[in-house]
This record gives sequence, C-alpha cells and structure tokens, in this order.
Amino acid sequence: MRTEEEKLSNWHGLALSMRTLNCFRNHNIENIEQLTNMTQADFLRWSNFGRKSLKDLEYQLAKKGLNIARDVWDPRHAPEGEKLYNEYIEAKGKWELFREQYYVNELRRQLAELKTNPLADS
Repeated sequence: MRTEEEKLSNWHGLALSMRTLNCFRNHNIENIEQLTNMTQADFLRWSNFGRKSLKDLEYQLAKKGLNIARDVWDPRHAPEGEKLYNEYIEAKGKWELFREQYYVNELRRQLAELKTNPLADS
C-alpha cells in the first residue's frame, strides 16, 4: 500500500502524453498535490490542454486513488444541489417531451394539409 506522501509525489511517474507533461512544466506544476488542488476548468484554461488530456490525467490519478478538485459550479456539489439538479433533469425531460409532441403535431398538420390538397408543392 502506498503512503500518502508517495501518492502526492512527483508527477513524472504518470503515464501521460508529452503535450500534457509540457503543460505541467509550462505552469510550474511540481507535484501531484498541485494537480489534485486544481479543477477541470483550471486545466481547460491552459493552451494545448483539452478534454482528451483532462480525461487521461483523471484516469492516471484514479489509478493512484486520487482525483482533481471538484468544480464549484457543478450544482450537485453545492448545498441542496442534488435537489436542484434533479429538478433540472425533470424540467429538461418535460421540455423534450413537449418538443417531441410539437413535432408530431406539426407532422400531423402537414399530412392533413397534403390530404386536402394533394397537388400542393412541399
């Protein structure tokens, strides 16, 4: 079992792309602890550090039993956030159902229009 100090040591042992490692050097990241204190948004602000680099970093940290800091804006991590998130998902579902019903009704209207005037240009 690794000690906490070993887990947070130098990031050179992580199997990451050269691009990602260069980003660490360019931003003076010296150890894994610095990485675990940053959020996804922090990383994505860096040039040459995109979603693929972020996914690879999160995977490598997870193999060590670590993860990056949570983004504050994620409502699920705020007080009462889970409730707000569930309300959002419910509202989104209702909107998608409404939109689907609208398109079905629009298709029915167009079909009825074609039946009444079969020579009409579409």
